[in-house]
Amino acid sequence: MEEKLAALGELQKNFESVGRELFEACEGQLFPADALFLASCNRALQVLHGFMLILRNNGYSCGVALLRIQLDSILRLHGITLTADPHDSANKVIQGEKLSKIKDKAGRQLSDAYLVDRLTEINPWLKDTYRHCSSYIHLSDTSFHHLLDKSEQVPNTNERKLYIGSDESEIAEKYKIELIQAFSVATEGIQKLTKEWTIKRHIFGCPEVLKKQYTTTA
Repeated sequence: MEEKLAALGELQKNFESVGRELFEACEGQLFPADALFLASCNRALQVLHGFMLILRNNGYSCGVALLRIQLDSILRLHGITLTADPHDSANKVIQGEKLSKIKDKAGRQLSDAYLVDRLTEINPWLKDTYRHCSSYIHLSDTSFHHLLDKSEQVPNTNERKLYIGSDESEIAEKYKIELIQAFSVATEGIQKLTKEWTIKRHIFGCPEVLKKQYTTTA
């Protein structure tokens, strides 16, 4: 498992180059979609750091919840690029509007369910993984079963000794390795989407026009 975590740790280094390439492409003029992509990279890097700490300390459940956060970034970044004006859409999100209230070019609202369906078309694993992660975000039967997994059967009775605690050594290592692999794919997905935006951002308006529309630049 440590080998998988070490490989995941290498992805941290890529965020520096991904962020630098986007900022250089902006030539000092950072507009809403650019800012949202950079904010997503910042969050993804912080989440990655927390994920590694959790897994190295015999955690699992919180690691799954952090995977859900990485998937959230993927969904939202992809959603922004589906709209007719990514900068306008990103600006609305930055101003506090829910992404689910914004529509894509086909007139569909960018709900999580819709975005999951869209991305599942090209990433078949996504829907099941998203559902699995969501069961850890919400208090559900998953939490109950984790409690049972920590319990012990009292010999010759129908009773069980229940325990609570942060250590999740009872989770088989193979499941933790699968979690690390899924987290790696999600993290790489955020980096890939950011690189794609860096390449095509010029399509969505020239700096002179955008600067008039968005007076705050970096």
